[in-house]
Amino acid sequence: MFYIICKKARKERRDAENKKKDPHFTIHSSVADLKEEGIILSTASHPMVSLSYFESLERSEPLRMKFYYCVAWKNGNPIALYPLQLYTINLKTLDDFLDLNAFEPIKVLNGHASFLQKLLFTFKSELHVLVAGNAFITGPLHTISLNDDNLNYAQKLLPEVLDFAEIELSDFYKIHGIVVKDFLSGSDSNSTFNSSYNKITLEPCMEMELHESWKTFEDYKEALSSKYRVRINKAQEKFGTLNSKILSKSDVSNYSEDLFKLYEEMHNKATIRFSMLSEIYFKELINNLSDEVLIRGFFDKKKMVAFTVSLHSSNHFEAHIAGMDYSYNRKYSLYLNLLTFYLSDAIQLGCQKISFGRTATAIKSSIGAIPKDAICYLKVNKPLSFEHLKPYINTRKSSEDLIRSPFKTELTLDS
Repeated sequence: MFYIICKKARKERRDAENKKKDPHFTIHSSVADLKEEGIILSTASHPMVSLSYFESLERSEPLRMKFYYCVAWKNGNPIALYPLQLYTINLKTLDDFLDLNAFEPIKVLNGHASFLQKLLFTFKSELHVLVAGNAFITGPLHTISLNDDNLNYAQKLLPEVLDFAEIELSDFYKIHGIVVKDFLSGSDSNSTFNSSYNKITLEPCMEMELHESWKTFEDYKEALSSKYRVRINKAQEKFGTLNSKILSKSDVSNYSEDLFKLYEEMHNKATIRFSMLSEIYFKELINNLSDEVLIRGFFDKKKMVAFTVSLHSSNHFEAHIAGMDYSYNRKYSLYLNLLTFYLSDAIQLGCQKISFGRTATAIKSSIGAIPKDAICYLKVNKPLSFEHLKPYINTRKSSEDLIRSPFKTELTLDS
């Protein structure tokens, strides 16, 4: 009881000192709290920057993840929102988080002195990692300006915001590390973080600008060189007897088990898996963001064999999640066809840009996506150190030799 009283008193003192600062910060554990504070977001620039999206993510309760939101206030007004995700790594089931076979150091360590066993001995069962941004998508969504004119200023506040969040959450969790993701090439991030944060180069984000003259998918194909146009035509021929359709709310409800099973199959192939979305995530998306979300199912007769989920704003198309039965991939060129359906949908919606996420650099560049260098920043708290973790987290593979140039001329996209 005495401990609880002391903790409450410390919290009250921190709050009083914080409010004297300008800017000052507040932390919230739900979208409902943000709404009470009068926080309003627009989806104009990115379809996944909205309270409705954050609420959908909250309600779906991803595995081992909690959500927090910091707000920066200046002159009594909210100027920026910082979405945070607190992820708990269960060290006893570490293979839920990592594909252990992908990490050479783990393969060669054995016996009681292995690093993983030291982790288990030191931390017993759990590590807590605070993620600034969104672990489920790529892109710089760690800082959301509530005033378009102050994004750079809001981003400069990020380290201070994270220090504040770490202190506030210390009443409940020991934070072992902080991950800030993602910064794309051209962003001025080096001057934002001090030496306590380590810079990590990630696999590039694959993005694609859509030419304004592309009104249909056939227009896009006409811009391709013969080699890549023939490749797509052959993939579409292979698609053959499969069919696709955009799923309604009732379809998503009826196929929820199939959607999750196919998502899980693709999710488990990832090297690092921060968390797993739950089966109700797809229902939450289509119920709360019906105007911005598009869920497409792919069928072999009545059997669902793949799906895609995308979210879109007036100019941005996010190729968010896909899932598929890999036994269909080779025969039907299934993965390439999923990408072309993403592209076709984005063109029909009149979007200007597609974000395809990471991985599969070669095949994504073969349809026109361009790699954008991406970095994140990692802060590791004692007794862990960055040097201990470096062999396990620096997993970027060189992609320069995998990049394709599928268009007739470079001017096709730049004119």
